[in-house]
Amino acid sequence: MRQPATGNSRRELLLYGAATVSLLLSCILWSPRKQQWVDEIFTRTEASDPSFTHLFHALRHMGTAEMPLFYLTAWPWAHIFGHSDLSLRLYSSVAMCAAMLVLATTLRQCWPSRPVAIGVLTVWCGSAFISMQNVEGRCYGLYILVAALAVAAYLRAALPASPSRLALFLLTASQAALVLTHILAIIYGAVMLVALVLFDAFRRRLRPLVYLCHASGWLMLLLWIPAIHAAIEVGRPRSWISLPTLIDVVIFYTFGMFEVPAEHILSASPTIFGAAEIIVFVCILAVQIAALVTRLRLENDAQRALLILGSLFLVTPLAFVAISYAGSPIFIYRYMLPSLIGLAILLTSLSFRFLKGRYILLVCAALLTLPVISAYIAPEKRLDVPHVEEAAGNNLPIVAADQHDFFVLLRYSSIRQRYVYLLDGETALHGQRSAVGDFHLTRAYRSQGYYASNILDQTNFLCSHSDFLVLDSPDSTWFDQTVSSSTKFSWKVIAEISTKRRLIAVRRITPLPFCS
Repeated sequence: MRQPATGNSRRELLLYGAATVSLLLSCILWSPRKQQWVDEIFTRTEASDPSFTHLFHALRHMGTAEMPLFYLTAWPWAHIFGHSDLSLRLYSSVAMCAAMLVLATTLRQCWPSRPVAIGVLTVWCGSAFISMQNVEGRCYGLYILVAALAVAAYLRAALPASPSRLALFLLTASQAALVLTHILAIIYGAVMLVALVLFDAFRRRLRPLVYLCHASGWLMLLLWIPAIHAAIEVGRPRSWISLPTLIDVVIFYTFGMFEVPAEHILSASPTIFGAAEIIVFVCILAVQIAALVTRLRLENDAQRALLILGSLFLVTPLAFVAISYAGSPIFIYRYMLPSLIGLAILLTSLSFRFLKGRYILLVCAALLTLPVISAYIAPEKRLDVPHVEEAAGNNLPIVAADQHDFFVLLRYSSIRQRYVYLLDGETALHGQRSAVGDFHLTRAYRSQGYYASNILDQTNFLCSHSDFLVLDSPDSTWFDQTVSSSTKFSWKVIAEISTKRRLIAVRRITPLPFCS
């Protein structure tokens, strides 16, 4: 088989340059139409902390599950380029673009330029998972970038019988960076180790030193054990994540390209169309895995090494399902972004075998438009903060019943000092699934000095305020549990907010027994 040239032609540089511009432009166009949500606001709060020492201490104790490598890079970025919505989101977008370029460079060591372009651009420009994280100021751009770098280090260590010291160092460093980027990245690190062992089995060799160097990178997790323990405590006695369903799995395996149709079909008729869709999906997946295993004997060593890794990355989400049912739920699409690298490898291999002709360039050109189109057609969901401010009128404090609303109001309102979030463990236990995690996390933020004047104990607040307003949310049961079900309060809806929320005036009409 003819080995592809590894040099980048001018056409390739133009192609990936255009893809980079498309992703960055998508972020710039989409950002003004999208409010930051609670996790992005957490990122902004922490990245804008004037003291990195305080930030590092807070991250180790708050239970946010954020790993340190993100803030080692995002904190300087925020202090150089500012902590506006667009600035922090461009951090993610730049990391996404870098991940695309790293992966394309790695795949070009094994396949020609055109199939690599099809595989990489289909994923980076066509997947909704990439599009959404491309415009979120969070760790997931860095997450997939570090995963792409780990794949490059894997390939460099896999091919020679005796890797150089530099290759072994890069292998160890890439695994250390991977586990310090996301708390669940160790699952993908373990999958990469399995891929190394399987590839060596095909080559009929055993290299314990390589495996030891690979796994030794995971020791960096020992530095972050207090933070991991705090994150586990936030999820007790129940996690905010629900158990994955068949619909969730099918949607993930469309890789965000057909999320709405898949969800609609399976929800509309789960006994007929849903079952048929699942059967077809399982058959297609089985055929693809069988085809990959068959082709392993036909490819050169570099292609074989990447195909083994890509195949394992594609089935790794099923391990997330198994862990969710056997232990704690962890099946969240963004947690499994490295599996998109497996999809890019698979599509590259298939394109190399089955797609020929100049029309491939037309396909790539069409793919380049998708990120910008996504920025225009994405639904706009935002809390109508100006309406809340106008309806609130007087100087009464405003209780945000939902944690997400509370942080959005603090981020975008001009009357931030009036918004409060009330902490009560018993109320959280009887609330929705996410209420316990919200309680623990918000209390931890207050304990580290963030929003201390706005996060209050429920008992103290109710005893010291006979009149207040409540912004009630359909995602919260706090108002029903605390106010409407009690004869101690009278209340009246004073405004209907466009996002299915109510602004309610509340008055305490009789003393509360716990206020004595």
